[in-house]
Amino acid sequence: PNVLIEGDKVSGYVDLGEISYTATGTVTDGFADHATDFSLSQSAAGPVLSLLGIWPVSERFSVFGRVGIALMSVDADAAISIDDISDAASTSSDRSNATYGVGAEFSFGNRFAVRFAYDRYAGVGSDDITGDTDVDLASIGLRYTFR
Repeated sequence: PNVLIEGDKVSGYVDLGEISYTATGTVTDGFADHATDFSLSQSAAGPVLSLLGIWPVSERFSVFGRVGIALMSVDADAAISIDDISDAASTSSDRSNATYGVGAEFSFGNRFAVRFAYDRYAGVGSDDITGDTDVDLASIGLRYTFR
């Protein structure tokens, strides 16, 4: 078995993407109906530092486990419009989160490998500002070894 510490400006950064929600409807105040639009979007990204344990199963195939910390920045935007009156708000949260995962790698010769991984980022966001949730990420990557 081998143990590595991963994390740098390129391979140690994750962008978990953006989620958005929009709704259009009608609200009433008891006297008249009012056209309403609502939108909400949230994104998360940040650097990751992890400890990677690799177990070679054969000459070309290995499995690995990962545990670490992600320094996630979560940005949230909300907007509402009722008739001709609009309002918007933005907020952000910076927090460290646990991350862990498992995966496998298959090598093609001495320089190339394909890596499959499943990682979880626990408690991304914050309870009081953006809400928090666990984010799962499945990925496929190509690795090239310089010699």
